Amino acid sequence: MATELELGRIQPGAFFGEMGILGHAPRSAQVSAESVCDFLECPDYLFDSLCKQSPQLKDWLRQSADARMDSRLKIRD
Repeated sequence: MATELELGRIQPGAFFGEMGILGHAPRSAQVSAESVCDFLECPDYLFDSLCKQSPQLKDWLRQSADARMDSRLKIRD
């Protein structure tokens, strides 16, 4: 049986999944909601197209992914 570990909470308007989409890899964590939510899914092909139109998007998401990973490492320390 897997043990659940809360790595963080996100606020309305925030996003998740950037590490998986940047690396074209399966997600590394599971997300659960405490209340009813609306989600926008962005498949790889659409993400790649958006990044071609706006290369800054990929850079910004990479910085966000790095910051999230840094915060996860601090939790483990």
